[in-house]
Amino acid sequence: MSNTMDFLVSYFLTHSLTISCAESCTGGLVSDKLVQRSGSSAYFKASIVAYSKEIKQDFLSVPSLLIKEKGIVSADVAIAMALGCKNKFSTDWAISSTGFVEDIIIGEKLQNPIVCIGVVGPNVEEALMCKFTKESRNQVREKSVTQAFNFLSECIKNKTK
Repeated sequence: MSNTMDFLVSYFLTHSLTISCAESCTGGLVSDKLVQRSGSSAYFKASIVAYSKEIKQDFLSVPSLLIKEKGIVSADVAIAMALGCKNKFSTDWAISSTGFVEDIIIGEKLQNPIVCIGVVGPNVEEALMCKFTKESRNQVREKSVTQAFNFLSECIKNKTK
């Protein structure tokens, strides 16, 4: 992941851009990785761990109807979280995570871990659904962070083509 992080840090610093994070299931790990680099205060502005549905709605302005219709783990909700974060903190880019990091039962069906990453930036509103099997809760969280940065990097590169 270090090459991806090198690219992202260089991109944000070179273009004087900022980023913020709205995390649910990753619980602050995305933000943690962003601030591990020296000089991160030049590009990293803020973060929120919006673990509950109410915080997603009240702080990030994710519509309750969207959550009800699409589900808490959906591309639409991930994008809405990132957009709410970008607007709340006035950043150029925002990244979000929402998901289930361990097996859960939905209805009568067992659902493997699933995480949705949202990325919002200038002319970018994208989401990536990541599915996992046979990993521990923390492995899913760590792999989700790696996926998040790879996806953010991909969104930036596609935007600048």
